[in-house]
Amino acid sequence: MSTLGKCGFGQQRRSVQCMSHTGQPSSECVETLRPVMMQQCENKCDSGPTENPEECKDVNKVAYCPLVLKFKFCSRPYFRQICCKTCQGH
Repeated sequence: MSTLGKCGFGQQRRSVQCMSHTGQPSSECVETLRPVMMQQCENKCDSGPTENPEECKDVNKVAYCPLVLKFKFCSRPYFRQICCKTCQGH
């Protein structure tokens, strides 16, 4: 996460590896279920108590959020956050 400022937008990165149930590296993971390696994040600035509904947008620019909707992952907070626009109303 960016440490330049106390508020605003940044990026979170993580390492994603496919592992077998025994903990060994594997190549048998379903690509569409692979978690994202990078996501946008926002540290809220103290501007006011109300959130602007127009800020709801899908974070990633690839055709990922329609899959989130298709596999009914919108109920999970992480996916709802990164695919806010797609998950809105679902």
